[in-house]
Amino acid sequence: MRKKGFEPNLSISVLLTVPDSGTHKLIANSYLKENFADFQPIFLNEDEENLPISLIRELISQVSFSRTNKEKTAYVLCGVENASLPAQNALLKILEEPPQNILLVLVSTVGNQILPTIRSRCVEVLIGDQQAKNELEGYLKETLDFCIDPKKLTFHELISLAEQWKKDEQKQKNLTLVLTALLKESPNSTFALEKLREALDSWKKNGNVKLVIEHCFLTIKKHYLTQKSISKT
Repeated sequence: MRKKGFEPNLSISVLLTVPDSGTHKLIANSYLKENFADFQPIFLNEDEENLPISLIRELISQVSFSRTNKEKTAYVLCGVENASLPAQNALLKILEEPPQNILLVLVSTVGNQILPTIRSRCVEVLIGDQQAKNELEGYLKETLDFCIDPKKLTFHELISLAEQWKKDEQKQKNLTLVLTALLKESPNSTFALEKLREALDSWKKNGNVKLVIEHCFLTIKKHYLTQKSISKT
């Protein structure tokens, strides 16, 4: 049962992949205005220079200080591909447990290498991807609607939905699109967001496609039913 005064963790981490270098701050600022207008942005490494571990430690210090601040803040780290390996490893510390009401945005130019462990802890948004600009359709839209309102689909319908994902040849890309849309339309759906991230991470590790997404959907549904039951007591 939720404790009195408890609030869900609304922290988010985004990996923003852009077409060209030299545009990180401009594109990130436009992305924030469109999707997270209520977050106050703070930009780091605006010139997209080499990122030493000292700057990452400064970011961690600033973010940690924000734990006591209820104002929604977006920390934008430009040129993350220029971070040294120790600096990228240091980033994992804050990505694993970001404070509440903090949005972490890592900006990278397409084609550059980012640690897989960083990617797995973020929702990746591909700027310039035409499909990402279109409304979700078909079973992608059905997945999004279910995550926003789990009562919409029965257990049997969820198993059928998982079967459609099994046939998707671009499942990782499309699940990222669903995650991005869910962040925009229903950022408070924290449990569903976490389970979709786990499914995406499992796919990246070559997990069984149908079993992974089916488990994800059924877990979200069971969690919804449990919370509904608790609210009635």
